[in-house]
Amino acid sequence: MKPSIAIACGGTGGHIHPAMAVADLLLAEGYPVSLILSGTRDAEQKTADAWKGPLLKSGTRQIRKSLNPRAPLAVLWAIVKCFRFLKQQRPAVLFATGGYTCFPPVVAARCLRIPVVFHEANSLVGSAIRQCTKYLNIAAVATSFEDTFQQLPGVKTVFTGLPLRQHVLDSLAKARKVSKSNDTFSILVTGGSQGALGMNQLITPVLASLAKADPKVRILHQCGPNHVET
Repeated sequence: MKPSIAIACGGTGGHIHPAMAVADLLLAEGYPVSLILSGTRDAEQKTADAWKGPLLKSGTRQIRKSLNPRAPLAVLWAIVKCFRFLKQQRPAVLFATGGYTCFPPVVAARCLRIPVVFHEANSLVGSAIRQCTKYLNIAAVATSFEDTFQQLPGVKTVFTGLPLRQHVLDSLAKARKVSKSNDTFSILVTGGSQGALGMNQLITPVLASLAKADPKVRILHQCGPNHVET
């Protein structure tokens, strides 16, 4: 039987989607996979609803930006819940994608001497991964960008690129076929952190003007759920 793998992610799609791409591949290869989310963010709900395996909602909170005085207690309680969950699941490794939601499961995993592998999707290493690699003896960090390793001296890094789910890869292949069959010029606009409000506001009038000037330009703007009407 193949070893069990635990995956920790949450917060925004930038952390969730790469983790679920890895989960899909592991499940397809026959690995038992358990999932840890914070369960406190809207972006996690669809993932939680669709997940069929062992699942823990840790309830952790973001301390740095939280005005809730109970946030530190929520983090401590989340560590306890993650410890119990991981002790029960006994994974061979914990795969985490950064952000505040991964901190409790990573701490719990290291307390149980479970190796931890991170994936950093961004070119700049986030504070959670930076602190965890500094103090918790992380096994390795996979990166989406080749130069990211320079920000993690003394840490084993592996350049993997960004994990994509199969339906995304299928859509990309379909889009390539369509682009070859006509002379339409397609532009995709996408920003992180719930759609990147600042970038949306800056680029929208430019795109509108461009589309009006040239009917062959096709624009797909991924703006995030909060800015669709605008």
